[in-house]
Amino acid sequence: MCGIAGYILLDGKKMRPKGLQTIACNLLRGIESRGREATGYAYINAQDEAAYVAKAPVTAKEFIGIDGHLLSQKDIKAMPRTMILHTRYATQGSADNNHNNHPLFSKRSGLCLVHNGWLINEEELVKEHELKKDAEVDSETYLRLIEKDYYGDANKDVSLSIVNATKEVVGNIACAMIRGGAVGRLWLWRDAGDLYLAETDFGYVFASEKRVIWESLYHNTRLVDVSWARIVGIPEGTLLEVTAGEG
Repeated sequence: MCGIAGYILLDGKKMRPKGLQTIACNLLRGIESRGREATGYAYINAQDEAAYVAKAPVTAKEFIGIDGHLLSQKDIKAMPRTMILHTRYATQGSADNNHNNHPLFSKRSGLCLVHNGWLINEEELVKEHELKKDAEVDSETYLRLIEKDYYGDANKDVSLSIVNATKEVVGNIACAMIRGGAVGRLWLWRDAGDLYLAETDFGYVFASEKRVIWESLYHNTRLVDVSWARIVGIPEGTLLEVTAGEG
């Protein structure tokens, strides 16, 4: 059992950078109970449209305290429009090898994935599709399968590739994905895993647990000003593609 979470900002006038940073930190602390072996986040930089990933084999509390990355900056001036977060409970592949930890990223496609769940038919998929992996974690097999379909599709449609890859997977799935070159775009989907989504006045927040969303939005009212929020459970078999605005 791992934890996934994140946000997408739709109205930049409704939330300050410090508020977004606080929400992200609150989300990581909230999902720490679902996985304490590794912690990480990823986002797409608005300037160069590249994906940036930070992760380490430590708890969320320890991770937030490490100097030098986006969530540990004291006077944050800007935050990405979209961020995905993960805390890992390792079931396959040692957390000491950071390639096994999430978010999982491919330089070839720019796809960046966080996954809560497991694959039962992982070995069969690797052999059948001749997938090349950098690590042992089964979630990477899912990423490589999506990526293979993405390059096989002349239209390069991420949503369609997620659907096609998921048809072949046997297991438990709750995922979030971003892609280099696609600033302000987020894909969310689940099969049997837990995933909740909150609509707010500034955008959307998601997490593996409803409790985590409430606590993340209202734990620190001095830095986070959220006037309203509606939380729903994402139905099984649902894929959402959300795009941020320019405001």
